[in-house]
Amino acid sequence: MSHVPTFTVRSQAELPGLVPYLLGYHPEQSLVALFLKADRRVAVAARVDLAAPMAQVVDAFRDVTDRTAAQTLVLVGYGNRDVAPTVTAASDALAAHLTVSQTLLVITDRYFCLECPCDATEGVSFDAKATATAAQSTVEGLVALPSRAALLALIDPDPAQHAAVAAAIAALRPASDGPETLRALLDRARDGHRLTVEQAARLAIC
Repeated sequence: MSHVPTFTVRSQAELPGLVPYLLGYHPEQSLVALFLKADRRVAVAARVDLAAPMAQVVDAFRDVTDRTAAQTLVLVGYGNRDVAPTVTAASDALAAHLTVSQTLLVITDRYFCLECPCDATEGVSFDAKATATAAQSTVEGLVALPSRAALLALIDPDPAQHAAVAAAIAALRPASDGPETLRALLDRARDGHRLTVEQAARLAIC
């Protein structure tokens, strides 16, 4: 069973370095919400497209709040300066239903605080790889891929493996495996072990 690290948000400066590791990639044209518990621990991170209809954004994030019992959320927008009004509007819409503690806009290697009287309103330079949360993420074995497309590419089907499993399915005789054998195969896959072509074929026809 994989270990899921716990992150606690101690300062605003940590946020830009934390988000990519929570998502698994560096977001672009996105709205990301970090849902925090009362002790500032991150319960979960959620992302929607920056261009999504506002009602869809609110519904999506309210649903996550209901399921996680989070106390507050931090909203982080990713884009250029032109998207600041969109991020602020999303924060205002969410604030009618949820407690939004901070609203940030990240533009490459600078972040801006959009709704608070602090120094970050003029932009603060940061190095996502140099933050404490990035260091913790690396120690925990988490990675931040360069884009969402790069992350999705990891689950793209392998045509050769597809063909091999299809051939194995066609060659199989009627299933005679008992429930114990099938349960063992599922446990093996759940634990991160790669199934053989024959094992995958047996699971496919169960």
